[in-house]
Amino acid sequence: MVQSLPDLLKRAAQRLPPTDIKELGTNFDKFANARVVLFGDASHGTSEFYRARAAITKHLIMNHGFNLVCIEGDWPDARAIDEQVRLKAQSTQPFSLRDSKVFPHFPRWMWRNQEFPDFLTWLKQHNAT
Repeated sequence: MVQSLPDLLKRAAQRLPPTDIKELGTNFDKFANARVVLFGDASHGTSEFYRARAAITKHLIMNHGFNLVCIEGDWPDARAIDEQVRLKAQSTQPFSLRDSKVFPHFPRWMWRNQEFPDFLTWLKQHNAT
């Protein structure tokens, strides 16, 4: 029997808890043994998506030993962020992209939002320990 795509999606879809609930990440434990986990374009655009992506990534790092985060961004900007996150740059300030020269061009909203600096601050603190 051939099923339609909408029917297949309905059967496979899972309702996730809100992004402010820490248990969100546990829904992704099934990827614990994966070498790579990719978040697609659907994770761009809203505060909820950015918070969810951060919660999932934090969970995979803290509970399953993931140790690399890649982003879709221009390399000079990403390098500046990488140096701070991996404690190579001498900065004790929390991340703020508001007045920064990092990611100044389209699509600014992908990285110059409140959620991304919050995640970077967490990642820097995690790396410090």
